[in-house]
Amino acid sequence: MGMWCDIGNEGDSFSIYFKPVNKAEDCKTKQVLELTADFLNLYNEDAETNCFLVIWDSVTYGKVQGQFICGTLNLKAKRTYSTQEVYELAFQRDETLRLRDIKRADQK
Repeated sequence: MGMWCDIGNEGDSFSIYFKPVNKAEDCKTKQVLELTADFLNLYNEDAETNCFLVIWDSVTYGKVQGQFICGTLNLKAKRTYSTQEVYELAFQRDETLRLRDIKRADQK
């Protein structure tokens, strides 16, 4: 489905914007997001996270929200851990993609 490179956040740590790239090597920033038919993968210099969508919470035009089971490999600490996350993916008109951490946004 595609690969995106982060371009920053909205001034908070729970909403990150990504621009489309052809391959991870084209990304000059710290974080790459890859979408496949089954997984949402996040890569940065410290960790690799693979998430699988287990429950669709809502689907509207250009926006998907759901519950993900994620496994993360921390490259520096050489350890793995798993989490359950609630993410929203929103495709913007300017071809950017917003990844929003709903649990963290709701706590604010």
